[in-house]
Amino acid sequence: MTSRLTLMNAAKKIVKEEWQDSLRDDEYLIGGGGGTNSQSSEEESVTSDDSELSFTTDVNADDYKEYSALFTGIPNDPDDVYQEFPSEEFAEFMHIMTKFRVQDPLANTFIRFFNKYSNQNDKPLPSTAQTGRVFVENLQLPDFKWRKETIFEYQEKEYVFEYRTVLDGIRQILMNKNLTEDFIFKYKQSINNNTNQHQYTDMYDSNWWENVEKNLPIGAHVMPIILYADATLCDHLGKTSRHPIFMTIGNIPLARRNKTDAKILLGYISSLEYHSLSEKQSAQFRSASRNLFHCALATIL
Repeated sequence: MTSRLTLMNAAKKIVKEEWQDSLRDDEYLIGGGGGTNSQSSEEESVTSDDSELSFTTDVNADDYKEYSALFTGIPNDPDDVYQEFPSEEFAEFMHIMTKFRVQDPLANTFIRFFNKYSNQNDKPLPSTAQTGRVFVENLQLPDFKWRKETIFEYQEKEYVFEYRTVLDGIRQILMNKNLTEDFIFKYKQSINNNTNQHQYTDMYDSNWWENVEKNLPIGAHVMPIILYADATLCDHLGKTSRHPIFMTIGNIPLARRNKTDAKILLGYISSLEYHSLSEKQSAQFRSASRNLFHCALATIL
């Protein structure tokens, strides 16, 4: 059963291969690869009272059914795992083709070799590599396409935001079994062995987690959403900058949460254009920059 699930998870990633490559390139650029540098945002920080950051929410247990199904959606019947593929061999072959970027002529040669010397009466592999690719492209898998929306206008210029929602990010994380197997759902108190006192090492051993967990309905779990946003330079001269927004989930332990696959890119916030340094330093421009940032956050939420 475990091997079947592992293979199915790998096969389901096939149609996302090109998108994942593009995403890794973006993350490499943002994280400092290729000579990029990170800078602090020039916008004024906006402060709020604690009362605005904490509030009581009336949670409906029915709202959690969809997310529970995503997390526990492992087929009970092993035969259901490969219901989207004609055979296990078909799924594994397409995974190998994609992982190692096998060219069609080489793949077709292997298919002919396999069919010639295989002892199986049926032919579990696709007839050609092209047929296999068409089959995979038509699989009905979850869609995480990017959206585009005009979210702000400043000095008669419209600013378009290309993004994915936080819900898209949650779904993508929940589909990654390498992450969900490390999830922590219950409050755990950490004790320092030397002082025998409560120590705070992660979100799950915080007082906040403990208090929220006490007020949840039966069957519900705490799932903190963490957003990262920071202006980033994309060249050595500092002429090109972007403001990426990433997200992750607080149920992932800190050491695992800091790895690349635990963070989901949600979008890039545009930078307002200005014509002079005095305009950039004006109160109107700085206020517009803050409003653009909040409009972007409101859109992904």
